[in-house]
Amino acid sequence: MADNTQHHLAACLPEGLTFVRTLGTSPLSEVLLVRNQKGLFFALKVMRASVAQNERIVERWNREAQTLIELNHSHLVRCYGACTVDERPALILEYISGGTLREQLENGPVSWEKACRYGIQISRALECLHRHGAIHRDVKPHNVLLHPENGAVLADLGLVLREEDPTLTSQGAALGSPAYMSPEQSRNPSEVHEQTDIYSLGATLYHAITGHPPFVGKGVGEVIHRLLHEAPEPLGNNVPSSLQKIVSVAMSKDEEQRYDRARSMGSDLGLVLLGDKPRLRTLHYGQRLRKRWLAAAGIVATAMLMYPLAPMMRSATDFPDKTTDSKTVGPDTSDTNVDLREKIDYGKANADASAPGVVFAEWIYKEASLFYWYVQNRKLHAAERLLVDIESRTCQNPDAAFEDNRKEWITEAKVQIRAAAEGLAAVAFNLLEHANGDAQRAASNRVYDAVAFNDLVNELWRAANVDINQLSIAAGHPDVKERLGIVKGRLAQLRQQSCEDLRDKIIADTRSLLLAGHFTAACLRFESLPEDFVANDLRAGGYAEQARVLKNVDDRFKTYLHESIDQEVSLTANDGSKLFGAITVVDNANYQIHYLGQAHIPFQLLDLDAAGVFKLVGSDGNFEWAQFLYLQGRLAQARKKMGLFAADQPKKARWWVREWRLSPK
Repeated sequence: MADNTQHHLAACLPEGLTFVRTLGTSPLSEVLLVRNQKGLFFALKVMRASVAQNERIVERWNREAQTLIELNHSHLVRCYGACTVDERPALILEYISGGTLREQLENGPVSWEKACRYGIQISRALECLHRHGAIHRDVKPHNVLLHPENGAVLADLGLVLREEDPTLTSQGAALGSPAYMSPEQSRNPSEVHEQTDIYSLGATLYHAITGHPPFVGKGVGEVIHRLLHEAPEPLGNNVPSSLQKIVSVAMSKDEEQRYDRARSMGSDLGLVLLGDKPRLRTLHYGQRLRKRWLAAAGIVATAMLMYPLAPMMRSATDFPDKTTDSKTVGPDTSDTNVDLREKIDYGKANADASAPGVVFAEWIYKEASLFYWYVQNRKLHAAERLLVDIESRTCQNPDAAFEDNRKEWITEAKVQIRAAAEGLAAVAFNLLEHANGDAQRAASNRVYDAVAFNDLVNELWRAANVDINQLSIAAGHPDVKERLGIVKGRLAQLRQQSCEDLRDKIIADTRSLLLAGHFTAACLRFESLPEDFVANDLRAGGYAEQARVLKNVDDRFKTYLHESIDQEVSLTANDGSKLFGAITVVDNANYQIHYLGQAHIPFQLLDLDAAGVFKLVGSDGNFEWAQFLYLQGRLAQARKKMGLFAADQPKKARWWVREWRLSPK
């Protein structure tokens, strides 16, 4: 235990916090490991006194606190509150014991599979930030913490730029890290967007896979020159070409050729892990597709909405008394260039005032002109209200044909409203089908986003001047909203079925991985499933937790073995036999015991007695005991341990017992 007087801030900590040790320092802050009265550890980030008077830096600091408190995501570091230490701003942050990705890379690159897994997790964190209008601006290995259970966690949000504070960055202030900075950020740090973070994520994955940043140089100027004008070296022959394409797209010099969203990049990384072809959906592709849809929207809208307009050219005197020749009272239409508004003045000036139907024409002409304008401009609610008023209004001096004329005109007006409504709905349905086609392909690949689809459909409708709120279900108009709901429901079902099919395949595949002791690989497989699906699907979440729990046991056991290399130990095998000897390591993942100094015997975690293992590494409870015993084929003992776990979570325990109908072996 560290002496809590070893740091000059130890005596200034808030009440209830005790200094343990220093975690790290930077030009702006110091990060201390502290413990509260309950024994829980936190990372206390304290601003340096030398910068505490800089208003701009303090504002960035406050923004980081606000962002962290507002967002709660498993791959974003959590903030539990703000305080002051020695009259300086401080943040109480989640303590993550696994160190940073940068520290891990000091021992060499990681496997491309692990890099993909980290990339998926960071992309989810970025998607969360971007969805809330924030840009990180400094994604790099130094800011990626490695959580023992959650994996990669994005930290250091001090440079986050939010939509509401675009002026906070001073012109020319080169925020970010040059080795991972996008070309546009190096030119103008205030002009950043989602693709800026995507580039930095690509550069971070490049470093993780190769062991070095994409661009290096003797100084910052040389690094920036290279990132502006040169392409990075290929990742290597042992890396799938599909992953090379993903990193290349993410690190494109042209931001429009990068991924349209962080989520798209994460989805492609998941496809690579499954051995599938990535979709490589770039911002340029998304914009081109959107323009094509919008162009189609305009063409379809023009063609279909013109259909109901022709009957609207008819004048009120086209509804004469049935005993009267319409030519007697109809307007002169020999001039085909007569303005529409002149046509719908209904021959007031030229008609014979004594002819049947003229009284109605004079009575209706102003309201009819307004009515047809409403219909032509698809103001259907206003047209319906005006029609109700026309039906209820009386005429002071009606002639014998007045009521017949009015009834026939109103009947025809209702037909025009109905035709306009059907035309409006037809355009809406057509555009909905345009959007549905691409969304179905996305749903089949488990990347369908209901919110994004809804936004796209509404954007297409707005571009085509389609206001579906003008449609009235009570009036018998087509129900476009119901159709949209049906389409969204089918897309959600398609995505759900695709996720379930992949889930069942992963569960079947990971059983052999778990039995072989490949716990990390098993966890990696579940990363291919969408995060929200795993969180809400009982089977996916349950089996992902099983793999995660067993990986945690394996990690603790390997830590014990690593600390015991060349030391004499005694291990109990699964069959009860004893293994005495020194621990030796074959590689970073496999260990042997030099049995009685005579033979090297390799072993895996599941080869050993459960009680002996948990005695060495400690136990987090009956649940991990039960999962361990089940994989060893000890079904009765596993059910017994799960029965003990039922005292804490009975529903979860009963579900696992039902799943364990047969031994896994």
